[in-house]
Amino acid sequence: MIFKMQRRRLSIMLPAILLLLFSLSGLSFGESVFLKDGNILEGKISKENDKKITITLSTDEVKEIDRKDIIRTVYHSNYKDKRYLTKMDGTVIEVYIVDEDKTGYIYRLKLDSADEVRIAKDDVDGISKRKVTIPVAREETREEKLVTRAPRIRFGLTMAGPIDPVTDYVKNNIGPYNGALLDLFLYRMRDANGNGFDLFARCVANDYDTRNNFDLGLGYETPPPGTDYTWDYTEIAQIGFGGGIRYNRGIYLAGFLWQGYLMAYYQYSIIDVEASYNYTNGVPGPGCEVEYNYRSHGIVGGAGIELGIFTNLGIFGEYTYGYSKVPFPAGDKNFEGDSIRFGVSIRTSYL
Repeated sequence: MIFKMQRRRLSIMLPAILLLLFSLSGLSFGESVFLKDGNILEGKISKENDKKITITLSTDEVKEIDRKDIIRTVYHSNYKDKRYLTKMDGTVIEVYIVDEDKTGYIYRLKLDSADEVRIAKDDVDGISKRKVTIPVAREETREEKLVTRAPRIRFGLTMAGPIDPVTDYVKNNIGPYNGALLDLFLYRMRDANGNGFDLFARCVANDYDTRNNFDLGLGYETPPPGTDYTWDYTEIAQIGFGGGIRYNRGIYLAGFLWQGYLMAYYQYSIIDVEASYNYTNGVPGPGCEVEYNYRSHGIVGGAGIELGIFTNLGIFGEYTYGYSKVPFPAGDKNFEGDSIRFGVSIRTSYL
């Protein structure tokens, strides 16, 4: 009876003992030494000091390795398993993670290569044993591309309007145009459909010639009254800076984004006048010059339409009317009047 019980115990314990011995034999060669040349030696470290490590390989070969040739020693075999590392930007890469600390991972793309990369844990979204399927981003429709983008910069040309009172005194000095404009959109308050308000800054540069100097009172002071002289030229240069607000509302139609808008802005202008004249009464000498400098504050309002043709490019046209009083010698003149402006929109801003 006793013999039978002992034999039963032995039959139970024997598999457990064999399993333990098998586990210990596996652990005895569970250390890996990573060398700087890319090789990985697996075995059992039998001896080590500050300068060398002695390792017995699984083939019973004994090797001595200088510590200066060693990157690290690993006491597990998990580094052999391929992992799928997902970055925070959605990129997935196949890696072998060979080391880890509190702040990051060190991985190899090829296990037998010495090339290693460190990545911060804050830049990692996840690590998986199974291959990760990257979701394919949905391509934006043409309507979405146009509606969700708005102008950041606009530039264009300015023409005197059909009822501009300034044309009574001045004329364009650069063909049919009297100047150029540049708009910078600083802040927008729009909904998902692109409707709402924009805050913007505007700069204008205009160049004119006078129709008749005496209409503006230029030349009254010099030469003295009664002197016979003629004007060579007169140029009026205007630089204006300002900013304001506009309201936009539009619709996507026929493959384009059509947006009408109303706008109002303040403008500060610097106006420089330069005139040259010659005596014609027989008095010799070169021509004489006269200069005038003015400053003006004004308000401008207008309406326009902006057409979104492409994702990042559009065109616009607008009509504006403003009041900007300039104290010419012959009296105050409204130097802003009405204008027709048109140009190109650079649509690089998201709503």
